[in-house]
Amino acid sequence: MTTIVMVVNNAGSTDGKVVKTAEYLVNNGCDVQVVCLYKDGLPFVELINNVLYRRFPLKVSIKSALIALKPSLFRFFIRKKIYEKKTSKANVTGISSNKEHVLVKSKKISDSFLFKLAKKIFSDEFLSSLAKNVFRNTTLYPIVLRGCYFSTFYNVLYNLEPDYFHAHELDVLESCVLAAENKKTKVIYDSHELERFRNLPWSKRAMKIRGDMEGEYIKKVDKVITVSPGITNKIKEIYKINNVITIRNTPTLKFVEHEIKQNLRKKLGLPTTIPLIVYTGLITFNRGVEDIINSLKYLPDYHLSTVGPCNEEVMEKLTKLVIELELTDRVHFVDKVTPVEVVSFISSGDISVIPIKDSCLSYKYCLPNKLFEAMFAKLPIVASDLPDMRYVIETYKSGEVYTDPSPECIADTIRMVYKNRDKYTNPEMVSKIKNELIFEKEAEKLSILYMCKRDRSA
Repeated sequence: MTTIVMVVNNAGSTDGKVVKTAEYLVNNGCDVQVVCLYKDGLPFVELINNVLYRRFPLKVSIKSALIALKPSLFRFFIRKKIYEKKTSKANVTGISSNKEHVLVKSKKISDSFLFKLAKKIFSDEFLSSLAKNVFRNTTLYPIVLRGCYFSTFYNVLYNLEPDYFHAHELDVLESCVLAAENKKTKVIYDSHELERFRNLPWSKRAMKIRGDMEGEYIKKVDKVITVSPGITNKIKEIYKINNVITIRNTPTLKFVEHEIKQNLRKKLGLPTTIPLIVYTGLITFNRGVEDIINSLKYLPDYHLSTVGPCNEEVMEKLTKLVIELELTDRVHFVDKVTPVEVVSFISSGDISVIPIKDSCLSYKYCLPNKLFEAMFAKLPIVASDLPDMRYVIETYKSGEVYTDPSPECIADTIRMVYKNRDKYTNPEMVSKIKNELIFEKEAEKLSILYMCKRDRSA
């Protein structure tokens, strides 16, 4: 049986891509555990659908900063002198051998007197707040963050010897590659975005540091997974590597077939006669939500609802814009729902909008899961003109793209798509989408990659 340890810088079970990838591999005969970050309200150890989630608090400390500021010197010292020699091995019972009794035992690293004193003066809460509110837009932030992730994950991974480490995103790649050294363990790097060119509020110097880190480790992995052809080609071009495959972030059959009692329209109390525009996913800068709000000036009968979390700073600006345009009765901000609920929840809308701006290469070549969720929810799509999104929308005749981001042009496109909405959801194309874009179809590449063998006796 192939054993896989997935590593991710969030709570694991809250990340739709991590969940569906892990569960697909388990269902195809692999033994999977996810090493991830602790989140309030969730247990440290949890078994969900035969996937083991082990959560650890993010280590924000003086030691983390030292590791980051002098990587070659301090990381070597921490690895050889502290983690690898003073940390007892984590005793994890195998998932297959004992699914009912999952135990995790790990001995805490002994702190020096000076470090204990520093922790009392500079508590984790203080440093975390300082990083978020003071250093976030400085070069120091990504450097220290790098040290925090390394301090959190490396000692855990070092004491595990699976067949594969599966690193979800760049923040955990370093820990996976270094923990796999001198072992038979292979490393898969699952790049959810074009990391070197992400939409982050960081300086050019900070982004260069991040890019250099990716360049340092990406050539040491056995395979790179990306979410779009454009990102695949760009990574090959930048790093001169060929071991890159595309697995699009599409919904699983479970997500598509899941039904809920209250959909979005019912939640908002809107009759079916009112056109409802839907935006799903994180609301942050350069996602174009303000463009859609401005277009409502030319769509007097339409309502817009977002579904998902929102950056506080962006939300403040959007709220102010809604009030200024006197649209408070037609713009609705709805909290996120679980990944399995999204398709069913938004299916009562009329149009899905994906107004992502071409602000960085990661966005230019994006192929977001919200695109596929909308297609499976049978919502016609109105999207900005980005190459990989345009290709999918045109191939499956599922909507229109706009080349002019002015409010008038967006409004005209929305109006046209709404008027002809049945054209974009004809039964033949809906059937083709279900057959070709379901995650189980995309993930066949994972079965080949991990040499999965389905347990026929199950």
